[in-house]
Amino acid sequence: MAVIQGRSNDSAGVNDLAIDKRGRAQVFADNRSREQSINHTGARVWTIPFEDRDPTDADDYFLYLQNTGPNHIHVYEVTIESTVAGSLEVHRVTGAPINGTAVTVAANTVVNQHLGNQNFPDAVMEVGVNITGLTVAGVLRQEAIATTDLTHLIRFDAHIVIPQGEAVALLWDTGTGILSGAIHFFEEED
Repeated sequence: MAVIQGRSNDSAGVNDLAIDKRGRAQVFADNRSREQSINHTGARVWTIPFEDRDPTDADDYFLYLQNTGPNHIHVYEVTIESTVAGSLEVHRVTGAPINGTAVTVAANTVVNQHLGNQNFPDAVMEVGVNITGLTVAGVLRQEAIATTDLTHLIRFDAHIVIPQGEAVALLWDTGTGILSGAIHFFEEED
């Protein structure tokens, strides 16, 4: 078997390309999703769980996420369960959240998906039942939750990308019902 050496000519062969006797290069392909790859290499994937949230009125925000760092935040999915039928809306928002509770690692309200790693996202995160002080700057997604007491997975195949200074909030359109679930996101250098 022939070996084509990389430019560093390292003795470990890290930059070598092996060629078999039929002239084919031996290659390795890593077939992981972006979030899996980022979690494996950088431990920058998180979940914010929300449990037993009971929005005060119709059209109340119950989760807020603002990117304060230089890297983009990618929201890739939300899981949600409700005791009543309703609609989950994901809004681009402006303003400063009022009436929410800060999400922190110490309170286990944000969970790094790389167990044993305590990286914290560069973000302002709050959960609540009536987060105010926000103005809608666009509806990014509206999802009907018609079946109660079942967990619904809402996947954002194109991801909701939040650049520095921008924010999203989750809104429940029905004034009753207990909500539980999580928002899943990662941080990536773009």
